[in-house]
Amino acid sequence: MAISVQKKLKWLGYLPGGNGKYLESLTRCLEFVEKNKPSEEQLYAWFLQAFPSVHKPSVVKNCIRTIEVLELMARINGNFSVTNMGREFLQKRENRLVYQKLSEKIGVEVVLLLLQERTLTLDELSPFLKEAASAGWKTPQQARIRLNWLQSLGIVKKTAGRYGLTEEGKALAKGASKNEENLLEHSKIQHMILEIGRFGGSVTEPEFRVDGFRLDAIWKNRTDGSPSVAWEVVRNAGLLRNAFSNLKQARERWNCELFLATPEELESKACQVLSSAFSEIASHTRILNFEKVSEWYEKSEVDYAITKEMGFTRRVLLRQAGKKRSAHAARE
Repeated sequence: MAISVQKKLKWLGYLPGGNGKYLESLTRCLEFVEKNKPSEEQLYAWFLQAFPSVHKPSVVKNCIRTIEVLELMARINGNFSVTNMGREFLQKRENRLVYQKLSEKIGVEVVLLLLQERTLTLDELSPFLKEAASAGWKTPQQARIRLNWLQSLGIVKKTAGRYGLTEEGKALAKGASKNEENLLEHSKIQHMILEIGRFGGSVTEPEFRVDGFRLDAIWKNRTDGSPSVAWEVVRNAGLLRNAFSNLKQARERWNCELFLATPEELESKACQVLSSAFSEIASHTRILNFEKVSEWYEKSEVDYAITKEMGFTRRVLLRQAGKKRSAHAARE
């Protein structure tokens, strides 16, 4: 069962100058707007003149939209004006004010919490951010833009292709809200579940929706097939019944096997709810605590890496094993 969190915007735009320069470009734009109260046409013209690398009107449009999304400037009666927050930033030049808006609108705390544990490459970080945002991103671009903003603010640093936190970033990560920590843990467990299935040769899907109910993850034997395994992830005891109800519907619809992942402290409560209120699916349901899921993931990852290095996939190995059994049976 997905955690209910405050909705965040999935889209964040960039500003001219590349990573490390967003803040400088933002300041220049806000200074121009504060002084001139430009129309849209005037602001477009200024952008094209102020930033020679910007050639397309669509890029200018995205830059303007980005600053509006962060609520640092707004359109009033056809002209742009700096908001109170934007004006405070111009007066104080405190990066925390921009970070505050990135946190409020985009939820960048997830980035900080991930990097608090270890340094990560863009490709390693992007899947976690995609799942945390429940977004359909096809490329790592949105993850890259978030990292560029945080680099510009002096919160994230990049060394030899790996991203980590500065001292300021570490301090902010410690103060991240409990809600974001919950979202991060849920996303990490969900990611592990999907990877376990993939390592085993299954087709996997997150946030699988059908006829009014949703499953956190499903595994299928083939792309056009029905789910063979259904998963729910629960961190709150109050959501156990709803999660088991979803799993029951999955069992009735597809006759699939069922899994519920939960923290160790909720494991006994989950078993109690399953046996008392959902006994009809009890024999087809496995309850795993997060530590067990993590162990399963680590072992599956090692096994997958070994078989891949040998030039095999698990499906190939299983198919070969099946042929050997058939040949042996034929000889008998």
